[in-house]
Amino acid sequence: GASKGNLGGEVAAGLCHCGYSVVVATRSRERGEALVAELRASGGRAEFVELHVDRPESAVNLAAHLGDRPCAILVNNAGVMGTNRDLIFKTNLMGPTILTLALLPALKRYDGTPRVVNVASSSHLRAAKVGPRLGAKGERELGVSRPFEPSFGVGSEISERQARVTNVGNGVLGFEPG
Repeated sequence: GASKGNLGGEVAAGLCHCGYSVVVATRSRERGEALVAELRASGGRAEFVELHVDRPESAVNLAAHLGDRPCAILVNNAGVMGTNRDLIFKTNLMGPTILTLALLPALKRYDGTPRVVNVASSSHLRAAKVGPRLGAKGERELGVSRPFEPSFGVGSEISERQARVTNVGNGVLGFEPG
């Protein structure tokens, strides 16, 4: 969800400033291309690819666009709220997971330690918790201690590379394959 004036845009600018080539992937062609123009005007290397994270084929198209290029850092920043649950689930949970899996070959091609950062709001803290956990007396009961636990399944895909999952802060998760 990188576009001018939001968190994704600031991350893209920061990465360009550090010398990375950036692929601005967002659903708004107009905002994405405006950000790319701004990044290039300040000396950055950037390109635009339209991406709708709620559509799996869009993630596949982005991976095909990269071709054989490696990916050093993937920032999953798209998110929606206040809409229907299906779109929230597709965009906020499934989208980043599918995109990460689609870009896994590009992440593995990177010579250093590739990084995947999932940016999330704190609204999940207000959601009902579902899943097994230990109760006060040690019995298993319903609940989840990590709200985005299902998204950590990506780590098993690259466990041979000793993936590390790190809680970076309230609502921001870092995932480091390698």
